Amino acid sequence: MSLQNQSLFDIENPTPQKRANFGLGRFLFRRSRASRRRAAVSQSGRQDATSVAGQSEHLEDRTLLAAFNPLAATADGAAGSFRDAIITANSNGEVDTITLETGTYTLNITNTASQENAAGEGDLDILADGGNRITITGAGAGVTFISQTVVDRVFHVLGGANVTFENLTITGGQAVDDGTSLAMPGLGDGNGGGILIDSGATVAIDLSEITGNAADGAAAGEGGGGIFNVGSLTITGSDITSNLATAGALGNGGGIFNDTGATLTITGGTISGNASNRAGGGIENNASTVTLTDVTLGGTMIADGNTTGVNGGGLHVSGAGTTNVNGGTVQNNVAGQEGGGLWNATGVMTIDGTTISDNSANAGNNPLNDQGGGGVFNIGGTLDIDNATITGNSATVNLGNGGGVMTVGGTVTIDNSTISGNDVARAGGGIENNNGIVTLTGVSLGGMTPAGGNTAG
Repeated sequence: MSLQNQSLFDIENPTPQKRANFGLGRFLFRRSRASRRRAAVSQSGRQDATSVAGQSEHLEDRTLLAAFNPLAATADGAAGSFRDAIITANSNGEVDTITLETGTYTLNITNTASQENAAGEGDLDILADGGNRITITGAGAGVTFISQTVVDRVFHVLGGANVTFENLTITGGQAVDDGTSLAMPGLGDGNGGGILIDSGATVAIDLSEITGNAADGAAAGEGGGGIFNVGSLTITGSDITSNLATAGALGNGGGIFNDTGATLTITGGTISGNASNRAGGGIENNASTVTLTDVTLGGTMIADGNTTGVNGGGLHVSGAGTTNVNGGTVQNNVAGQEGGGLWNATGVMTIDGTTISDNSANAGNNPLNDQGGGGVFNIGGTLDIDNATITGNSATVNLGNGGGVMTVGGTVTIDNSTISGNDVARAGGGIENNNGIVTLTGVSLGGMTPAGGNTAG
């Protein structure tokens, strides 16, 4: 007889002792159940029906889930469309998954007057909905497209919202306002052409592509052609390419603008071919926190590089930001004045295990001979470089300085790194120290062949 059958037999044919134990168990169970019922009765003696219903669900805290499968061919805003799914998910109080098929989901509903933040017109606004996550998943980057065809960004993620974008491409957005409700085009900051992320929002972008978007912001604190982030943004295995912050004279962050108070974490993927007029062709970090791990910032081809009219072709840090660059490459980026690859102000920049190569700074406004930094430029901040290779960078026009690394004031510490094959027009082929503190430990400055040497003048 199996153990399972033995148990059944014992209950059906109990001994006197087992009958006594079973009877005691029934009594204790009835008393416990009665106690729970009394706890659900109100002080007036009437049993609250809501409390009784709640008792039956107390054993399991269920989360409501909702799934949507809109078709690409469904007209924008029609019942069953992608926009319709977003509007429903914004207010249903559930954890939502919106699955998109292969094809292009076209957004073509024009804002009738000014910016509205309910996803009815223009961009797709994602609301907090009690913090419930919305996951928007496609069939693959370059396979599923979300394409904006009217003048507006593609997505606006409002404070408190939690959204994940995965396996899709976001394209065609143009930001002409700051996303504030009732904002008129051109009268507010043009921020976040692809995605605008408000303070308090949480966004993840996985295995996706943000490409071909633009932000028209004209002031120093505006831009983010691909993404403007004031919340918490995590990007994994994705490409941020060919986005622009060039319409405004002082546009920043061609690929991504990470604004004050935000956090940006990127692992893997590529940030390439983006451009800005003022700073941060690839990324602008405005006194906030950015961490890059194994990211390709630029690329092997000249066209892959990020470009900016002034400072920080690949990445620019304004103010006392914190920037960590771990592994990866910084290559073929261009700045009109300083920091072809990376530019750091008064904050802390840490570079570990990164290859910084073939970047250029053109020292375009250089009356004091203090511009350059083809690979890395630091001004008044703390720059810590470990286990890096800095090679083939240049500042060869307009009396540029510091082909590999340049610092104006500040503190630079370089350990166990190679600085070779860099070139400048004026001074400091490898390193230019302009009134700063520079410490080198275990550094190879130049190489074993003439081609490995750094050159100046």
